[in-house]
Amino acid sequence: VERRNWSGNSSQIKFNFGSVASIKWIEGGKRLICGVESVSEDETIVSLILLDPNSNEPSGILPINDFDSLIDLVVDPKNPAEVWILGVKSNNRKLSVFNTESSTVVTKPLPSQIINPSALVISETNSWIVGQANRGITVVDLFSDRRNFSSHILGPGFSVTSMVESGGKIYV
Repeated sequence: VERRNWSGNSSQIKFNFGSVASIKWIEGGKRLICGVESVSEDETIVSLILLDPNSNEPSGILPINDFDSLIDLVVDPKNPAEVWILGVKSNNRKLSVFNTESSTVVTKPLPSQIINPSALVISETNSWIVGQANRGITVVDLFSDRRNFSSHILGPGFSVTSMVESGGKIYV
């Protein structure tokens, strides 16, 4: 992971075969949180790195042991100190919440028919997860108050790599 400032100087955090899977502004744009996947020997390591644009060093590095792969990071609009993590562990979908104030990670239930998630969106009132369910059918699941509210089938052969919300509508 390389970070450059406006004068062109750079600093590096070294990972073997690492890639940034997701990056988001937190704390009203004061810091960045990066979801990084790296390889150590034969094992994939998922880490969260907190970056302060005014510092040359990360303000925190937290390994997320419950994940083999990170799919998405989403800052909760109702509680900006919470970052939702969507990922996979041993071919099973995972959803956790990282609290930036306490540096704790809590696993959350994921009551969804989606087997292979590809994106997560959280608004003030709802949450959406998109991905593939059984037989390769792509589905968008809507949750209201963290309970499954409805599912919308997009169909087989339909691949979603990104999803956004605007005005209460979802765009894939």
